[in-house]
Amino acid sequence: VPMLELGSGFDYDLTGRENIFLNGSILGYSESFLKEKYDEIVEFSELGEFINVPVRNYSSGMIMRLAFSIASMVSPDILIVDEILAVGDEIRLFLSDETIEKFRAKEQASYPVTDLSILYEDEHIALINKPAGMLSQKADDDTPSLVEYFIGYLISSGQLKEAELSRFKPSVCNRLDRNTSGIVAAGKTLSGLQNLSELFRERTLDKYYYAFVKGRLEKGAHIHGILKKDHGKNQVMIQICDEKSAKGQEGYIETSYEPVAQTPYMTLLKVKLITGKTHQIRSHLASIGHPIAGDRKYGDRKTNQFYEKKYGLKDQMLHACELHFPEKGIPESLQYLSGQTFQAPIPAWYRAVLDGEGIKEI
Repeated sequence: VPMLELGSGFDYDLTGRENIFLNGSILGYSESFLKEKYDEIVEFSELGEFINVPVRNYSSGMIMRLAFSIASMVSPDILIVDEILAVGDEIRLFLSDETIEKFRAKEQASYPVTDLSILYEDEHIALINKPAGMLSQKADDDTPSLVEYFIGYLISSGQLKEAELSRFKPSVCNRLDRNTSGIVAAGKTLSGLQNLSELFRERTLDKYYYAFVKGRLEKGAHIHGILKKDHGKNQVMIQICDEKSAKGQEGYIETSYEPVAQTPYMTLLKVKLITGKTHQIRSHLASIGHPIAGDRKYGDRKTNQFYEKKYGLKDQMLHACELHFPEKGIPESLQYLSGQTFQAPIPAWYRAVLDGEGIKEI
């Protein structure tokens, strides 16, 4: 919070109430957020009935209190106060009992623990076999994700102290859809998280998936397209086109696959994710007429019903099975991973479907 700039967006002809929404919008807060926090801002500023008085009638102290109340209505991991101080200056912070209790509640927050399938770990990174049904990252306040379970694992195993989370919070470097299983990479240290995330961003890691799809495919293919997202429906649409016309455009996607095994009506594919867009494999395969079994968003309804009735299938049969580290181009701190390949075993429910369909190749 830059103290020298507090209140710089105020219109002195407007009331305190009106300036909450004006100044808040300048700080990047949404109108709905400001409405939700309005009573808290007024209470913290201690302006009471003066909130409806034009700001030009406020004392400098009243303006400062209102400005600080607006600027501090977030819960940052780090709060930076930018101010000019001279030798001997004294800073005092006055916090309400309610605010202090909120901080105490955060300090006492515990992280959930579950049995994570750790494929590999060292002092910097970990590779986890995420089960289907678990979020990679938190989507709401009530549902823990792999990130929270990973932190809980580090704390319970003595690798991390909860007090250290104020300086750095371990997290994942890549995300899988909730109902997709398989390899998720996570950083245990800041350098591990940054360097591993860079490898994903630069697409220097080779990522492979198993996908059990509708239709019999005899040959592999390298397919291209343009992916457009409908944010309202959290769904994507694919425009099929060749590499020449698609490459360089916004939303360009590239996927390749090879058949591993077939039944008369289904194929088990090994898919290489070349670009990494939202729902890419699921939507790309569906766009060429080969949706993944169990996919409720892009899948074939009759196929899903058949496998649900026969095997109790609830999740999509997409599994991130392999992660290949390149021989070159790896940050120095992760050089020991050069050329290594890591594999994630398919889940038992996935294996049950393949066994039932007579597929033994994996």
